[in-house]
Amino acid sequence: MDIKMMDEVTIIDSDGQEVARGTVANINKYREPDTQYAIYVDGYSDLVFVGKDQLQKKVN
Repeated sequence: MDIKMMDEVTIIDSDGQEVARGTVANINKYREPDTQYAIYVDGYSDLVFVGKDQLQKKVN
């Protein structure tokens, strides 16, 4: 799965259940693997940092 900036994604928990939806704001390969993706989450006023294994790309 190739995730790029501005992709719409779903954040999932360890059981694969949806936690939130948002848009990729930044990808930083120098951060720890579990915080490389900065996500603008719908309904939040700040960024959420997650790893690639917590993301599912929204398919149009």
